[in-house]
Amino acid sequence: MSYIPRHSKPSQTTRRIASAAVLAGLTASLFAAQAEAQTLPLE
Repeated sequence: MSYIPRHSKPSQTTRRIASAAVLAGLTASLFAAQAEAQTLPLE
């Protein structure tokens, strides 16, 4: 297809932003879990 609809570009960028946000959220939760595990006393 030679013709590319305009709304295809924003959707790609939003997808990238969404994936980046999800990745950031996952890493943040991972770091938070690690911090909690480190701060909590091991019994």
